[in-house]
Amino acid sequence: MWRIFECELCKTYLPFSKIVNNYIVCLLEYEVPKNQSYFIIESVTSNPLIRLIHVIVPPLKGGVVFGRSINSDVIITDSSISNKHAQINISKRGLFI
Repeated sequence: MWRIFECELCKTYLPFSKIVNNYIVCLLEYEVPKNQSYFIIESVTSNPLIRLIHVIVPPLKGGVVFGRSINSDVIITDSSISNKHAQINISKRGLFI
């Protein structure tokens, strides 16, 4: 999580990546698991200056549960979301919601 992804000198907002000489340059780096299945989600917040990225490694069985419950793997604090709103599983055949 970070607040205000901006240049420290000129205070302009920065994108997460930029194309320079036909190459994509990532301005934000984060660690991802090696030799494991994973997926990345970005949280949308009511404040556009706050950004959250989640790197999620699902368990071999059961998947990753999203919801309001404190027992959820990814807790979403929004009254329109149910306690167990969604579950994502990754298998050799693909990603299933």
